[in-house]
Amino acid sequence: LGHSPFPERMYPSSRLASRRALELDDTLAEAHLSVVMLKLYYEWDFRAAEDAFVRAIELNPNLAAAYYHYGWLNEIYRRSDLAIPLAEKAAELDPLSISMQQFLGSQYWAAGEFDKVQQAIEVTLQLDPGNSFVRLLEARILAGQGRFEEAIEVSAPVSSDPQLGYEYGVMLARAGRVEEAQAILDKLDKTPRNVTPILRLTAEIGDADLFFEWLARAREMHLPFYPWFITWFPTHEAILQDPRLLEFATELGLEEVVKENPPRY
Repeated sequence: LGHSPFPERMYPSSRLASRRALELDDTLAEAHLSVVMLKLYYEWDFRAAEDAFVRAIELNPNLAAAYYHYGWLNEIYRRSDLAIPLAEKAAELDPLSISMQQFLGSQYWAAGEFDKVQQAIEVTLQLDPGNSFVRLLEARILAGQGRFEEAIEVSAPVSSDPQLGYEYGVMLARAGRVEEAQAILDKLDKTPRNVTPILRLTAEIGDADLFFEWLARAREMHLPFYPWFITWFPTHEAILQDPRLLEFATELGLEEVVKENPPRY
């Protein structure tokens, strides 16, 4: 559920199911984890989510998914020092999970730990040799080192990926080739199903008006990743310095994150 981009029909049902499961057995870690998913990705009640995380892990210290999602809760607050050990624990408990390996790489990248990103890439490729996401991680490392043309070359094959193709435009924007990134954005249908690529591209291009228009839509449709688009993804000064970002953050109790803890990547 947590990674479903369109949760409006599933989460109300999950609320009832998790409540019923806890009524039957409140020592079931998976039932508490279902509460976590609801609180974190749909209701955006981060304090309640953290309480449920702690309880789920207390009941089952080997529940990999609990550590994985708990790590992403900490990433909302840009607490890499707490998020990364949780993500590492999740990958240790479920070493065959491709998603846990590749997103661990993302968290290393956000913390600027590029050597560890490379390790996560190697593990992911062992599990899935054709994985497209790791190309993006490789490109992000290069971009972080200022090697933008190499980053664009590495990420170019991803441009045809139906799910991740827009990330090539993100890399173009990061390299200063804004017109080319804008062309990719212009080709996107401006429909709710493209909310994630639109937000990613506008955040990198620095189109503040369009970014905040679609951020409001993400809030309305309860996009699970909505909080991360406030605190984790934006890096362009046009977005970071816009007072509307603080307004959105304040609604979720994240104003201190936006004011005091700028992105480090």
